[in-house]
Order: sequence, then C-alpha cells, then structure tokens
Amino acid sequence: MRSLLALAVLSLSLSCAHADEEKLFVATPFTKDIFTPGIEGPNCDKEGNVYVVNLETQQTIGKVTPEGKASIFVTLPGKSTGNGIVFDQAGFMYVADYVEHNVLKIDPKTKKIAVYAHDDRMNQPNDLAIHPGGDLYASDPNWGKETGQLWRIDKSGKTHLLEKDMGTTNGIEVSPDGKKLYVNESIQKNVWVYDIQPDGSIKNKKVLAKFPDHGFDGMRADVEGNLYVTRHGKGTVAVLSPEGKVLREIDVLGKHPSNICFGGKDGRTVYVCEVDHKRLVSFRVDKPGLAWKRWQESDPSCCDVDEGFRDMFNGKDLSGWVNVNCDKSTWSVRDGMIVTSGHPTGFMRTDKQYENFIMEFDWRHMPKPLTAVGNSGLFVWGDPIPAIGTGYTRGIEVQVLVNLEKEGFYTSHGDLFSIWGATCTPDRPHPNGWDRCLPSERRCKGAGEWNHYRVEAVDGTIKLAVNGKFVSGVSKCNPRKGYLALESEGSECHFKNLKIKELPTSNPKPSEVADLAKGFTSIYSGLNLEGWKADPKNKGAWTPRDFVLDYNGKGTDLWTEKEYGDFEMVVDWRFPAKAKKTPRPVILPSGEEAKDESGKPKMVEVDDAGDSGVYLRGNSKSQVNMWCWPVGSGEVYGYRTDPKMSAEVRKGVTPKERADKPIGQWNRFHITMNGERLTVVLNGKTVIENAELPGVPQRGPIALQNHGDAVQFANLFIRELKD
Repeated sequence: MRSLLALAVLSLSLSCAHADEEKLFVATPFTKDIFTPGIEGPNCDKEGNVYVVNLETQQTIGKVTPEGKASIFVTLPGKSTGNGIVFDQAGFMYVADYVEHNVLKIDPKTKKIAVYAHDDRMNQPNDLAIHPGGDLYASDPNWGKETGQLWRIDKSGKTHLLEKDMGTTNGIEVSPDGKKLYVNESIQKNVWVYDIQPDGSIKNKKVLAKFPDHGFDGMRADVEGNLYVTRHGKGTVAVLSPEGKVLREIDVLGKHPSNICFGGKDGRTVYVCEVDHKRLVSFRVDKPGLAWKRWQESDPSCCDVDEGFRDMFNGKDLSGWVNVNCDKSTWSVRDGMIVTSGHPTGFMRTDKQYENFIMEFDWRHMPKPLTAVGNSGLFVWGDPIPAIGTGYTRGIEVQVLVNLEKEGFYTSHGDLFSIWGATCTPDRPHPNGWDRCLPSERRCKGAGEWNHYRVEAVDGTIKLAVNGKFVSGVSKCNPRKGYLALESEGSECHFKNLKIKELPTSNPKPSEVADLAKGFTSIYSGLNLEGWKADPKNKGAWTPRDFVLDYNGKGTDLWTEKEYGDFEMVVDWRFPAKAKKTPRPVILPSGEEAKDESGKPKMVEVDDAGDSGVYLRGNSKSQVNMWCWPVGSGEVYGYRTDPKMSAEVRKGVTPKERADKPIGQWNRFHITMNGERLTVVLNGKTVIENAELPGVPQRGPIALQNHGDAVQFANLFIRELKD
C-alpha cells in the first residue's frame, strides 16, 4: 500500500513539474466519429483505457486505449442502454441503464453483466458517482416533466430515494473526502451541494453555483475537489472551485458535450463526449482526476472482489447439495453444469438454510423435442422434505419454464408463487386471485438458450430479474427462512454460475422459519424398487409412478433389503379406491371391542376403501395399521388383540383419536421406534405415544403391507437413531 501511495505522489509531482511545458486546457480530437449520437459514459480503468457507451451502435460499451484504438467491450442484453459509468476499487464497472431502470454491474474480466440494482420508481438513471465507502449515487431526470430524483444504492444493491421533485438531475460527483455530494440540474442550470451523513443519507442542501444560460450534463472532480462540468449548448467545460467559483472554461470543439472523465497514465487527461461529431475529445490539465487518484490508492487485497458473493456450485460435484427424493441418476454434473434429468419429480436442496440473500444463476431447458414443455424451478425458503402427498417442498417457487403459457393463468417468463402451504402476496393481483405474480414483461429465451435469473430475497420479499430486468415480485412470504432447492419436473434442465450473497438477518419469528433438516434419507427413488427385496409374487403389483409408489393389491408385502433398529420414519399414504359402506367394530380407548346390548361386538357402518400398514423390524405383529375403522389408523393390531399383553400395553397401542384424512386424500405417518417404545404421529396429531411393544425384535427390515387392497405410498424417509 505504501509503495502505491509513494508512486502516486511521485507521479503527481512529476506531472506538476512538466505541466508548464505542455499545452493545458486545449481540446483536440481523440477519436473519429465512431460513436452514435448517444455517446455517453465515459470512465477510465486503472490502465487508462476509456469506456464509452454506444460505440458504432446503441447498447454497446466501447473500450478506447490511451493510444486511441477503439473496440466493442460488451453489448448490453435485452433493451438495456447505458449512460454514466463508474468503477469501484475492486475493478467492477457500474453502468446506469436508463431504459430498463437498472444499475448494471459488469465484471471486466469475464464480461458478465448482472443487474446490481433496480427500482421501478426510477425515471431513467442517468449518471453515477461512487463514494469511497462503496455506495453509489445516481441522478434520475424526467426530461418530459423537467423534474428529477436523486438515489443512493448501497453495497447490497438496495436503492434509497434521497430526494424527489428536483429539477432535471444530471451530472453527479462525490468530493475527495467523501463528505460532499454534488449534483447539477440541466434545465434549471443549478449545481447543488449536500453534506453526506455517515449512513449515506444527505442533508444541508445548498446552491453551489447557478448559471444564466446553457444547460449542464456530466460532472467530475479533480484531486483538489475542483468540478469539471460540461455545458450542453455552449460547447465548453466549466471548472468550478469547491466553493463554486468559475475558474475557467474550456472549448471542446462542439456545441453539445455530454459527459466527462479523467484518465490517462498520469490522470491529467480529460476525455469529453462530444455529441455533434460523435467522438471523444481530450485535453490536458494541471491536476489529476479524483478517480485516477483512487485507482492509484486502491489495494485489491483489501477489497472483496466478489462483493460478498460465493459460489454455490464448484463445477465438479454436488458438494453442498442434498438429493432429497430423487434417484441417484436424477442429478449430475456435466461440463461445469448441474444437470437434472427431470425424472422423477422431486428436488435437490442446499445443505443449509438461508434467510436474506441475493442469488444469481443461469439456466436452460433441453426438452426433447425443443418445442416440448420444459419445467423446473427454484424453491425459496423451503422445508427439508416434501409436503404431504407431493414431490415438492412447501415454499416459494421461482418458475423455470418454457413452452407453456395460458393467458391470465401462468407464463414461461418468471412467475413467482407460493406452493404447498406457504403463503405470499403478489406485487400485482393475479386475474384469478391466486398467490402468484405474473411477470410485467416476457423476457425469457426459449428452449436450448441460456437465461439469467437474479433473485433478491429480503425480509419476506422476493424480487426476480429475468435477463437483466426485474419483472416479478412477492411479499409477506411465510416461511421467509429455509432451504433453497432446484426442481426436477419432467425434462432435462441445466444450471450454471450459481452464486449467492447472504445479507444480514432480520430475526424472523419461529413461525416464519421452515423446518430444520433432521437427517432423513429417502428409501424410494421414484424410478425403481432399488433397495427393496425382489419377490416374484410382486411382479407388476408394486409400480413406481414418479414420486408415488403404487400397489394394486395383487402381490405380497414389500420389504426393505436393509434392517433397522431404532429409527424415525416418514410415510405418506392414501387409498385410491372408491369407498364402500362397510360395517366395522367400535374399539374402546382400552383397546377392547365395544359390545352392544346383546353382548355382541358393536358395529357401525363406515366408508371403507382398504387396509394396509407398515411392518416394523421384520415383524408382522408390530404393524402400524392403515385402515378405515372408526378407531383410526396408527394402532398396532397385533399387540392390541393379543390377550397375553397387559391392559396397559393394549391401551397404549390404541389410537388416542381418529386423525385420518377423508378417503382419497394423503395422510402422513411419522413413526418413531426407540427400543421397545413406539410413537406414531398421524397428520400432525400424536395418536400413539411411547407405547410399549414387549418382545419386539431389536432389528429387522421394514415392510409395506399387502392386505389385498390398492394403496399408494409416497415420501418414504427414514432417519436411523444412534445411541
């Protein structure tokens, strides 16, 4: 750092010593007429290259070397069109995108373009200035109304409206000590100065200078705080002291200069965008520019070059991700991409929860044929395992979709919506009243083409930018902290360049936080019966149908290959058959059958659609029942009906209440076996609590029972309990 400062001081001294030998403040052409009339920008990097917007055509950013050689650096995406440019100390470029109401961020090394900030309240962000602390300030004129606004963009990319109802705000600059903000108003011909507060806000607005004629445009400072202001219509650059005194005016060879910057190898070359001849002109000055000085003082080792972003994918394997309910073939790594086959329906989540963050990633669908529907998504703030009876988690979905549109219902361009018990409020009411935000603009590219998403999730609010523009948003989300997940749903999809920046917590309530992962592992792949014992009697009887395991009632029990001791298990189930009126016995809380007046078992007629269960530790006696009896599911028939068992045991294995859902709906068992003790939670209600199962084997496989009836299972998860 000291050597860099010494170099800057030496360069400054030498430049001042030679200043008298040069022609100062005399403009000469620097380039030919190679720009459009929208020539704007400009700013210099550390090597003295000048970056100027609209080289040859609109939407480009040109790079001009100190020798005057020009080339196109990048072309902005979509309709984005640049205006003012600044650099931070890490070398990232920020561009005011006045068409799309964005501030763009460009990595000069990779030329990757991302939306750094966006606000629909902006008129058209025009020019930028950067504070030594890293905050950006932006002017924002409304030329038609001759008004303007002033913005601050903090280092997280969040926008703060500092002042509205101004004149046509245009040129903007921060003083060398970072304590003053200058902004000019083109039509009103004012230059204002504010005091910058420690939090980045501004106050004490004062007029620094006022001119009787001609407008203003760009404005930049030298190392002593003198302001160089282009005078649109007069064809000059006015130099103002920090107190607002006009020190000189420089003719710039055309009546309509737009913007201005300092550069060159010693920082004493001023470049001006001269609109009449669509070129850059330059002139030498006696003092280096402020931006040049900051470049010389910058120490890249002290800067977070990724601005807090970190990779979510290392390009080699799926470290940091958990395959929740898919086959081992569903998720893979290929050519630096995460690839999902789309089969079965399911998801792969992060291994940690996130609350407030900014995430960016690229995606493309590869359905076969390319005209077919491609469906996937990003789940935000999700639970660690799927919701009951589905392959998806509860959370907020960021839609990743192609070739599926229904006007007024859904689009393939970045819908946001809540799923499976989560809630949210869309930024714009959905035509059908759904909790779904349809995008304001259709910006996604088709199948086979890459798209870029930026997801900003803060305090229960999510904003989605599609290919450089924010188009969708939801707020009041619950949960607002949870896992992030990529979705598999029917066709091949690719993901790459996944990065995330975590933002400070706002301490959500426990009710606003998704469930924490407990280490459950899926024992059903969704594609086949791997991990289950093959039995010839079961051929064609047990059929994988995506996330559902379907049984037609014509085979036998299906056993796991693995044995288990103490464990927790999640099982979703339902009976798909049409219910029939059937008399079934009434079971008392003691586990005994109720008797009628004649002493016979008391019967009641119920809707009955089938019978099944889950065998524990290789033993049909320790069966957690699934049926339609009045007593409800969860009871352990083999122990309840065994006369050798004590009254306490038989009572313990009898459900405390009937918690079954209506026939045809999905139910969820949460079964815990610990030693000889069993607890069963059905649909969130504890129906069996710490019941004793005397003589139950210490270990054994688990089975899904055949009782001759059709039944469907889903979300089969297990967690082994360690001593």
